[in-house]
Amino acid sequence: MMKIFIVGPIKSRTRWGVEQNIRRVEERGFSVMSIGLKNPLSDGKPSCMPVIPHSMYRFFTDHIDDEHLFLFALELMKDCDATLLNHGWIETDLLNRSLSIFQGKLLYSIPETNDWIQEFVKNEKQKG
Repeated sequence: MMKIFIVGPIKSRTRWGVEQNIRRVEERGFSVMSIGLKNPLSDGKPSCMPVIPHSMYRFFTDHIDDEHLFLFALELMKDCDATLLNHGWIETDLLNRSLSIFQGKLLYSIPETNDWIQEFVKNEKQKG
């Protein structure tokens, strides 16, 4: 099963802002999961899953620095097949560092993600 890492801002000046950032990333992850569940080429099995570190670390943002959050996220990202940039992502040094290390596909939209998943599953089926 493919893993798609969802990228987007988490930090904000307020706790409410952090939660809104997380919700946006979770919505994007839900779209990815829905694509994977509805893929007609995958014989009724999920073809992909979203990886959403924001959900895992939502309560850590006040207690850990950006560098450590980055290292946690990078470990998860290394195991993913693709990274989907969320609306509102901001080019930062940490994002640029992680994307320079990441070896998978970089995706920018849900339609592009859908097309890529369809092609990926089709190629996997052809391999047998």
